Amino acid sequence: MSSFYIAKAEVTASEYKACVDAGSCSYNGGTESYYTYDYNGNDEKGDHPINLVNHTEAIAYATWKGQRLCT
Repeated sequence: MSSFYIAKAEVTASEYKACVDAGSCSYNGGTESYYTYDYNGNDEKGDHPINLVNHTEAIAYATWKGQRLCT
């Protein structure tokens, strides 16, 4: 197997929100308490891993970062 790079940590809710704010990503999840993304900018869960992002949204985030998803 050739060498590869993989991130050491999950994408946080704040990192994902930066992509949404930049207009490169969308978020179609909800705002109930078990979601980590907050439309209102409350960063209470900003350092938690983003959750309930679908495959298309994950690809958009990776592309925005100049990366790609694992295969």
